[in-house]
Formats: sequence, C-alpha cells, structure tokens
Amino acid sequence: MAPPYLINLRLDFAEKLLVDNELAIAEVAYLAGFSDQSNLAATMKKYRGRTPTFHAPVKT
Repeated sequence: MAPPYLINLRLDFAEKLLVDNELAIAEVAYLAGFSDQSNLAATMKKYRGRTPTFHAPVKT
C-alpha cells in the first residue's frame, strides 16, 4: 500500500480532473494511478468521506 501522503496527492489530482474535465471516472482513476474506478471510489470514500461522483459535474 502507498503511503498516505502519496494517496492524498493522487486523490487531489483525481478531484481536480473530475471538476475541471468531462472525463469518465474510469479515465480519471487511470490517470491518477488507481487500478480501476472501484479502487478510486473506495480510496476516496476512506480518505475523503465521499465518492468520485460528488466531484463530477452534472451532465445535461
């Protein structure tokens, strides 16, 4: 398992990608260094208390 500071850096990057881009959560997970979107979601829930969909803009 990666050290907490590295996980937090990856989560910060993932959150920025989710807010600033219209990328799919699976793409964000890959770009931020997570094995898949489930791993990103579980890690974000554990460290931040929310899931990636919280940050993703609503698509109309």
